[in-house]
Amino acid sequence: MTFMRQTFMAVRYLALLLFVLGAAVLTALLVANWHDDPLSEMARQVLQMPPTDAMQEGNGYLIIVGLNAPTDSGNPISSAETFARQSLAKSQEARHQAKQAPQSFDAIMAWATSTGEDGVSPLTLDCSWKADKDCFSWTLANRNQVLTLVQTYRPLLVRYEAAATAPQFINLPYDIFNPLPSYSQLRSVHALMLAKATLEWPLSAQVALDTMEITSRLRARMGNTASSLLEAMVVLEMQSAELRWLSQAMRHTNAHISPIVSSRIRELILQPGPNLDSALQGEQQLIVGMLPLVSQKGQYDSWQEKLHDNLSRLGVLPIATLNASLEHLDQIKAMAHLPANALEAAFKTYHRVSADRYHCARPLRLRNYFGTCMVAMNSDHYQSSFQRVHDLDGYRRLVMLQYLAMHKSIPAQDMQAWVQASPTELHNPYTLQAMQWLAATHSLIFEGKEPHRSNPGGSATYRIPLRQKVP
Repeated sequence: MTFMRQTFMAVRYLALLLFVLGAAVLTALLVANWHDDPLSEMARQVLQMPPTDAMQEGNGYLIIVGLNAPTDSGNPISSAETFARQSLAKSQEARHQAKQAPQSFDAIMAWATSTGEDGVSPLTLDCSWKADKDCFSWTLANRNQVLTLVQTYRPLLVRYEAAATAPQFINLPYDIFNPLPSYSQLRSVHALMLAKATLEWPLSAQVALDTMEITSRLRARMGNTASSLLEAMVVLEMQSAELRWLSQAMRHTNAHISPIVSSRIRELILQPGPNLDSALQGEQQLIVGMLPLVSQKGQYDSWQEKLHDNLSRLGVLPIATLNASLEHLDQIKAMAHLPANALEAAFKTYHRVSADRYHCARPLRLRNYFGTCMVAMNSDHYQSSFQRVHDLDGYRRLVMLQYLAMHKSIPAQDMQAWVQASPTELHNPYTLQAMQWLAATHSLIFEGKEPHRSNPGGSATYRIPLRQKVP
């Protein structure tokens, strides 16, 4: 009996000790997370977004937002702008409702279900601009089919050109409410513009390049004002397709091109990629835009209700998490300007620092534990996005080598030495070595970092087969 009594007492004391320890930990967590942080200066600056009204007049971006609007109501440009303004008004109302009731997602759901209005039917081409497909030859062989698509979707082509030539092009602030363009339809219209230029090329290179300059102008405008990494990557896909068009156009040139045409091709090749500063700034605006939905606390009549609310938020402080997220993105933005050959080492250093500062491997952190360790969870995709931009630059350099080989009429037997002697600005941006020349297939090769669906097998290897007889 004495042994049983002692065992029972020991269990009671152990239970009491565990209760005291648990209560102490809970009290420490409550004290550490009772009050959130104030907004940082960086967050206040990001909150200063331009007023929406100033963006609407003559803004080509609104035409892109309304690209998929119905075309049976007269002028395709004005109907697109009207559709975009209506969508914008709905988004403002949804945002207002969400701010009035931050604990309710009814306004968000109402807005999400109101954007599925019927518009123009999806546009599809049977040939996409991929490296393993000669879309030039396919388009010319299927001229009537392409012309039918051009006629059917002419209102979308008109909208595309109007957006490219509009007096201004200002992207909407990136948040969960503002309407976004139909990126899939946009890519399809872009591909149809390339197909239209293909049909024009054999008849008049000048006319074809006029179409290409309109095509690339809108893509460049979107890239310069991209408000998210998603939009920047869409622009990147469009620019990659333009480079493939230029590459295939040069391979289908049977005669010497004029100096004017040659100069215009060169200018199109040299265009830069999307602005990652603008895209990452948009990502910061998205984070700050979520603040009204997650940071406001309700009004409580008793301390028990307030205690329950604080317990439900234990370990996640919205403003502290927001401030850390913006600081984290600012560090990412600093790496967006690094050359390709310095990017991998910079991210390795960054991951070591962020693992100590943000990740969940520090169990002694009491304040905003879960909020802080969530900050860097998605950092890997930033490196991937940056490398996609550098891959595009590598491919652009490869197309420029193709252009110079054609322009200078480099014989096949001299290509290896000529590529090796190419200027450093046309070298592999990662290795800083000359691009590869594969004599067996008469191809220029660039080894990128990121898989690309436009490459055979979705690989990171870019190949440009040159004409067997360079003019």
